[in-house]
Amino acid sequence: MWGAIITLTGILTSWINDSLGVRRATLCGFFLSCLSFLVLGLTQSLDTVYAMIFFLLPLGESMGIPMLTVAIRRCTTQKNRGFAF
Repeated sequence: MWGAIITLTGILTSWINDSLGVRRATLCGFFLSCLSFLVLGLTQSLDTVYAMIFFLLPLGESMGIPMLTVAIRRCTTQKNRGFAF
């Protein structure tokens, strides 16, 4: 279910990644992921856990991971790409 939500979020918010660019989308995505993991670690509310797992964390992952792949492809050569991945 979580993977499906990440895929759906990625499809629905792909225009945000395109408009932000690689660097800003990656930074925003990983900031949202870190924030949601921090809240997950500190919360005692089950509703907050559900909100993080089913909304904020998939949003951060769908912004960060695809753009990280694009950044690695842009910033590496064919010779060192295997090491970067």
